[in-house]
Amino acid sequence: MPTTNLTTNAATDTITAVLKSIWAQLPPGAEWVPVVALALLAGFGLVLLFRGARILPAIASLLFGLTGAGAGLQLARAFGASDYVMVPLGAAVGAVLGLVLFRLWLGLMVGGCLVAVALGVYTGHFLAPALSQFPIQHFDVQHQLVQLPPAGAVVASAQKSFTELPAELWSYLSDNDKSFQARFYTLVIGAALVGLFFGLLLPRIARSFWAATAATALLCGAAFGLLQIFAPGKTPWLNQWWPGIIGVTWGVALLVNLLDMFGGKRKAAPATTEKKTAAAKQA
Repeated sequence: MPTTNLTTNAATDTITAVLKSIWAQLPPGAEWVPVVALALLAGFGLVLLFRGARILPAIASLLFGLTGAGAGLQLARAFGASDYVMVPLGAAVGAVLGLVLFRLWLGLMVGGCLVAVALGVYTGHFLAPALSQFPIQHFDVQHQLVQLPPAGAVVASAQKSFTELPAELWSYLSDNDKSFQARFYTLVIGAALVGLFFGLLLPRIARSFWAATAATALLCGAAFGLLQIFAPGKTPWLNQWWPGIIGVTWGVALLVNLLDMFGGKRKAAPATTEKKTAAAKQA
């Protein structure tokens, strides 16, 4: 579809510009740093692709433990306590909470993923024409460039803060489409509730969904970054294929994780049957 291709090209061009600006800031001799970082991300993505759903509780416990360690450090500094006591204590409490609240955390994570996907699809298919016409000061929409004001011009009163711009965008979209707010809230609330449902009632499916989504993001992101480094001329040609590549990667990751979660405990039945047969013969 033309709209999908246009949206994909704009997204990949923006990501390319951001990556180039980051790599331009690297000091001489540090060109290997992004390669190693992207390779590590790809490696972790492969781990999540094959075993992500199964190791997700450990990942949650680790994340909660690190958060607890950071909270313990802040409390130690605030109350003058020993770092060597508060940091391990906070890490232990956080790790336990990560296991106890795992399903709730999983539901919130899956709900967030579904909200992001729903809003992305809604934006790409319904809001893209309106967003392309949204007026942003000093921004050249046609050439995707930021235009600086003339030297000496007074721009303090004209600058938009981070709180004003989202409010103006919300008002603009609401005026452009009268049903925008109703659709927005319906998508957000509906996707969040579905995510909570999966996380609380269908944890194995939810774990597979999360692992597939995280693995796809890491693998495709790392692949895109490595292509920018080693074959920058290939990325424009791949723009039209990225949606398919992402979809296939996500589908394979989901299938692998579902098989790992649901097909790993079927080997005890034959042994039990043999024991029953031997007991019947002895009797």
